[in-house]
Amino acid sequence: MSNVRQIPNDYFRRWFCDKNFDLVAWYRPDGEIHGFQLSYDRTGEEKALTYVEDRGIAHHLIKDWVSRE
Repeated sequence: MSNVRQIPNDYFRRWFCDKNFDLVAWYRPDGEIHGFQLSYDRTGEEKALTYVEDRGIAHHLIKDWVSRE
């Protein structure tokens, strides 16, 4: 997806999506992946699997999604 919001002083991010999944990847300045978040089951009880290299893995139920612009 183009026009992904970039946050100053944070890792560069890319967003990939289709009707079932959202995948956000964060990249270090050297181009290597710092982490990612995969959101799935968007039509049911949406969940997110997140991996960040300095924190490890987490799995969450998404209760409320503000915007999908």
